[in-house]
Amino acid sequence: MAMEYMLIIFEDIEMWIELTEEGYALRQIIKEEDNTYHLSCVEDCLAEGVIKKEDLAGDIISIKKTEFEYQWDELKKAYVDKWIETKRNYIIGKKIKGKFQYYYPQGYIFDINGVLGLLKDDTGMQAENLCIGDIVEGVVIGYDDINMWILISLIK
Repeated sequence: MAMEYMLIIFEDIEMWIELTEEGYALRQIIKEEDNTYHLSCVEDCLAEGVIKKEDLAGDIISIKKTEFEYQWDELKKAYVDKWIETKRNYIIGKKIKGKFQYYYPQGYIFDINGVLGLLKDDTGMQAENLCIGDIVEGVVIGYDDINMWILISLIK
């Protein structure tokens, strides 16, 4: 899948975005004017819907994947210790309860006691029937190290 990477500078805010071929944001970094950073892997700050350059305000700069990855990896360093601890506490096969938080292009994102999980397998349950705030039971089936999410499968 060919991705596109862009940096949008609007007033004193920077938005670093990884886009799919269809124009959906998969990962995003927001740098506010006070140098506060937000990462879409740890908080709900991902652009919604298809992003069309002609609809955007500010300076739009195409960047290389390596530039985006450098920023992403540098900012993730602040969360590495928590991620290591998360993987220790949520071993594959562990049963969990999670609250459906939001939907990203990657899938359904759940809060599991302050840890984010991505639904990867909805065996036995129709995920499309989920509503924000629903509590579900699942099991850890793996890890997404890029986003620091545990991967979960729902239990009937």
